Amino acid sequence: MAPSSLHLPGRKWSLAAALICGAPISPSLGQTPATNSGTLTCTVASVPNKPTAAVALSCNFKSRAGVTSDYEGTAGTKAGGFPTTKHVFVWTVVATATDKPPMLNGTFAAEAGRQGPAVLLGGPRDTIRLEPVMGAQQLAGPTEITTLTLKLAATKT
Repeated sequence: MAPSSLHLPGRKWSLAAALICGAPISPSLGQTPATNSGTLTCTVASVPNKPTAAVALSCNFKSRAGVTSDYEGTAGTKAGGFPTTKHVFVWTVVATATDKPPMLNGTFAAEAGRQGPAVLLGGPRDTIRLEPVMGAQQLAGPTEITTLTLKLAATKT
């Protein structure tokens, strides 16, 4: 069978036909499963004295294996600005399955066209998803976080 064909019981399909018709394709064709890699918790580093469109955050990532990493971050909103009170934001970090925790350096942006709390995409080729933990005090509406930039913090001594 040619590499560009897909064999289903009783039929031989081209890969293009399988994609157009929505036929199931094996994960061996390049799909890598994603998994819950841990939790990212961020707090507003310094509460602004007036509503602002961006704030500095102090963040901690804890992998499911218990490995922790500290990050410095900046969060932005579409409009409205952050309230002038302390907030804690919690996300489940979903990344491709590997034997080590994902590096969260970089910029994450709200997934386009999504209803409800913003899921933030980033990492290499947008392979890391930050999914808001329901029940956490996430901002909603016009003050919802739509961008998040993280940088690994210097090691504390």
